[in-house]
Amino acid sequence: MTDGQNVWTEWIPLPVSPQPKTGVRIFDEWLQYISEGNSDMTTFCKRYGGLRTGDLDSIAFVLTGMGGLEFQMKYRLRTLNVLLRYTDLPPDEVARRSGFGSKNNLYLTCKREYGTSPMERRRAIQKQGDAGRYR
Repeated sequence: MTDGQNVWTEWIPLPVSPQPKTGVRIFDEWLQYISEGNSDMTTFCKRYGGLRTGDLDSIAFVLTGMGGLEFQMKYRLRTLNVLLRYTDLPPDEVARRSGFGSKNNLYLTCKREYGTSPMERRRAIQKQGDAGRYR
């Protein structure tokens, strides 16, 4: 409260490694798989023999309210925004760590999702003191 008026401050928890656990082993392993930059649900499911992509899609829906591919994209976008805001990594490293692979894919994704380049997105969301806070 300042001068008798409520002041709200945005609070976004700082991302940490390792990834927090949900308690659902297969989902936690899939999150780890995604965070390593992998995207193919079929390849992930083959590790578990009888697991189908539809099963993984259903697990994602029950836990997040989103289908598997939608969750995977939102997870990558969140990772992208975290890396842009809290690091000064070059675009090719941001692309690799966020799972978009190449600078070209990163650029196209940022243009489609935010209407701007990755570096313009960084300038728009990075606040003073944010760089270097990613752990």
